[in-house]
Amino acid sequence: MINLPSEIRTPRIGAKSGRDARAPRLSHVRPYDQFTRWLRSGNASMARTVAQRLAARITSLAEDLLGQPGLKNARTWRYGRRGSLSINVAGPRQGHWFSFEENKGGDALDLVAFVRGDSLRDALAFARAWLGGV
Repeated sequence: MINLPSEIRTPRIGAKSGRDARAPRLSHVRPYDQFTRWLRSGNASMARTVAQRLAARITSLAEDLLGQPGLKNARTWRYGRRGSLSINVAGPRQGHWFSFEENKGGDALDLVAFVRGDSLRDALAFARAWLGGV
């Protein structure tokens, strides 16, 4: 059996009492909930604006975060092993990216969070500074 923390362990079938009978506690979700509340309080439009401005400057952002791409064409730049990280640098999806290794993707703000390993809030702060204080 894999050792999981007790707060994410699911109850055993047939358990009637004790620690395993309780519903799992999800206390580790709180920071995300706080950020979600922060976004819903009117900051979502600011995050959207920052993401759009990053998308407009995606080539310089990608070079600053990742260096020169391994493969380059008119619409996409590829990084990583065998071009597993694809960034759209032109066209209708400019600023969007996808990592085939991690099976994750998103907009330019998500790219900052992904590459730097930051939370979305920290990525937003970095992006605002990088853009010159949006």
